[in-house]
Amino acid sequence: MNSPLFKLIPGPLALLGLLLITASLLPPSPAAGADPLIVFGDYPPYHYWDRGNPAGLNIDMLNEAFSRLGITPIFERRPWKRSLDELARGDVTGLCAGFKTPAREKIAFFPTRELSAETNWIISLKGRDIHPTRLKDLNGLVVGVVAEYSYGEEFDTRKELKLNRSASDTQLLNKLLGGRVDAIVGNDLVIRHLASQRHKLDLLKFHFPVNTDPTYLLLSRSDPANAVLARNLSEALLSMRTDGTYRRILKGYRGDLDVDIYAVTTESWPPFRFTDGRGYLTGIDKDLLDVIGRRMGARFVWHQRPWARCLMEIKEGKADITTGIARTPERERYTLFTDRSYFTSAPAFYLADEDRAKGLRTYDDLRRLSIGYSRGSAYFKRFDEDKTLDKRIGANEKQLIRMVMESRWDAFIGTDSQVDYDLARMGLTHRVFKAPYKPRSPIRLRLGVSRKSPLAKRMDELNRILDTILVDGTLDRLRTKYFGSTPHAAPASR
Repeated sequence: MNSPLFKLIPGPLALLGLLLITASLLPPSPAAGADPLIVFGDYPPYHYWDRGNPAGLNIDMLNEAFSRLGITPIFERRPWKRSLDELARGDVTGLCAGFKTPAREKIAFFPTRELSAETNWIISLKGRDIHPTRLKDLNGLVVGVVAEYSYGEEFDTRKELKLNRSASDTQLLNKLLGGRVDAIVGNDLVIRHLASQRHKLDLLKFHFPVNTDPTYLLLSRSDPANAVLARNLSEALLSMRTDGTYRRILKGYRGDLDVDIYAVTTESWPPFRFTDGRGYLTGIDKDLLDVIGRRMGARFVWHQRPWARCLMEIKEGKADITTGIARTPERERYTLFTDRSYFTSAPAFYLADEDRAKGLRTYDDLRRLSIGYSRGSAYFKRFDEDKTLDKRIGANEKQLIRMVMESRWDAFIGTDSQVDYDLARMGLTHRVFKAPYKPRSPIRLRLGVSRKSPLAKRMDELNRILDTILVDGTLDRLRTKYFGSTPHAAPASR
């Protein structure tokens, strides 16, 4: 170090000066206890800059949630790609707002509650002789979309649709207003915002929602304290839903579009609900709630959790509804069940040794085996309450299959429709075998609503709609999509 300045400063002071200068050259990072720095890009009406101030639906949600925690966030507008990079480095506290993906979960903590939900609707001009109530009704029409956007698996895979692609939502709306397309698929809030700016909103007719995806605040994993902040924000967002604040804020942006949004908590459980190879959430349960949502005028936002956590969220009112749940006296204390089941399965036992599987013919044969089961699951009363069996707890059916194949457990119990489907999908039907012993205890799958949820007030309506779906053949078509004409597609029973 040959600078004359440092020659005049004693050693310790010179070192201190060097540290101060070095620190001044580093990029700023959120200090412990400092107001959180939240960055966002322009995406009206969700989050944008309005005359020098942050504005939008997500900004309003965050301001309210943070205020309940006694925190005042600092908002800054930045490009999306730059914001993601800064979030990964820990230069910012949070990023508003994005979808939850495996890649993003590596760099960010996510609150368990979403900020908002982005829903795409089928939209046309009023006065046109167009009255679609389902995607099939769009056949023969020219439907506008934005290039490279995804509108959910059901829409994206319909090859019979005549699509007209636009470069942006603005161009999409221009084509609809100019009569160049019969209808468009668009984010309802974005299209409403753009149409309102041009005083054209009263010309539009919103027919039905196509898909809904939740968006979240991303909190940087570089600061471990953000894990606590994510939990606290989850509680604040939940309280906003409970006391009606969430709905009042949302209604200010939806205008006359009066649609309730309900949170679905469930684990991956093919073929009832699972993420396919392209990242789409799909399955019988997903399709079923899509139909129910359209008929109720509601939206269901999905959250995948371990099953035991799903039950806890229903019990605490942190989620509104779950699917594929069996009714038990314990669960009835905190869950309202639909009157009718929509699918009937049966418990079954599986082993990796074919000869041992063939020898499992009675309940007493279970006493010589170690048996895996899924945490929080209910199978049949005798097994569930039997404390003399060597039962081993697992997280889900995939883990149960692996433990048996690795000879760490002798057998596992599962729901036959789900396990049979999974084994066939994984190419394991020749390595894992179903025992001939069949408990005479059908598992009737129902929809379960938290007793603490606003949806509980609509149980009569939910039951009526489910009854109609069971009678009019809708559910049979949904089941056939995944099971074909297998015996598992047998009608659901009471």
